[in-house]
Amino acid sequence: MIAGWRLAQPFGFELGEHPVWDARTRTLWCVDVYGGAVVARCGTRQRRHKLGSTVGAMALREDGGVVALVDQSIVFFGRGGRTDGDPIPVPVPDGARFNDAACDPAGRLLFGTAARDGRSPLGELRMLDAVAAVTPCLDGLVESNGLGWSKDGRILYFIDSIEPAIRRYDYDVERGQVGPRRADLACTDGYPGFPDGIAIDSADTVWVALWQGGRVHRYSSDGQLLEVIRTPTPGVTCCGFGGASFDELYLASGWEGLDAQGRAGDPHAGHLFVRHAPVPGLPAARLSFSPRGGR
Repeated sequence: MIAGWRLAQPFGFELGEHPVWDARTRTLWCVDVYGGAVVARCGTRQRRHKLGSTVGAMALREDGGVVALVDQSIVFFGRGGRTDGDPIPVPVPDGARFNDAACDPAGRLLFGTAARDGRSPLGELRMLDAVAAVTPCLDGLVESNGLGWSKDGRILYFIDSIEPAIRRYDYDVERGQVGPRRADLACTDGYPGFPDGIAIDSADTVWVALWQGGRVHRYSSDGQLLEVIRTPTPGVTCCGFGGASFDELYLASGWEGLDAQGRAGDPHAGHLFVRHAPVPGLPAARLSFSPRGGR
């Protein structure tokens, strides 16, 4: 494999997304977007949970279980895959779907939508707060994508994949408010591909996967490009940290847009990869809202 990557799981997803490590159960979760499912791998056991037509993203919950963005609802289910709370309807415009999500340091879920044609400004960034209210954060987007926070929680890193940029916004963790846009952290113009999912490590550096670029970039908190890592397939979507010490870097991918000939020429597309991380990552924040009541 290229640059130290190993094959973690030969999923073959049309669009794989968002690997998330649950340290409590030593389970790695990831999303099969167009398969409408999430997959959980614990040791040699693997479970697939079919939830709908599309699943845009998922996140862990503080009370155990998972929250997922499914079709036009926020869905809650427990470790065994059974629904354990009423879904929250969230209308998505025609021609759009859910895309990427993450919890802020206080446990609110920020989640986005993306235009299916990759051009129309149908995308939004929204928030699910601790009392189950859904509120808008940003609009006029094309493909709401990577989300992450600085270690102190005061900066939101965000990607609209139509732009070759990692945006930065002021963020008020106490109130759960996205503030003014700062100067961008970095611009990926000049490199192939489009910025997609991001992850933040314990050194406060930012990792971004370049969809159709065949690369992962690592940036310092002041925007310096620290590392460029080649990947086994151009169609990489998002990386995430896992393992007992959070020193494993997982990388999801997809073959979306490839015909049979293209897939034959890119046999690694759609699989999940892993390599050693030079700097350990951080545990993913968990949703504080409980569908069973209370925080």
